Amino acid sequence: MTARVEPVIGRGEKQRGPVIDHLRDLAVPARRQCSSRETGQIIASCRRRLGDCSKIGLPDGSFTRG
Repeated sequence: MTARVEPVIGRGEKQRGPVIDHLRDLAVPARRQCSSRETGQIIASCRRRLGDCSKIGLPDGSFTRG
């Protein structure tokens, strides 16, 4: 993930946009398929580093229950 994110940090929307879209696409299946929160947190952190603060995910996903 780092190899895709680091090269576009600080770049314009044109360069960051496709990477943000890719991370968004990864977020939902990762939350469904991964048994730990770590993968989702890494994806969310990468998205934030690229300036994407929108919420993506499953409102009834396994990580939303306390």
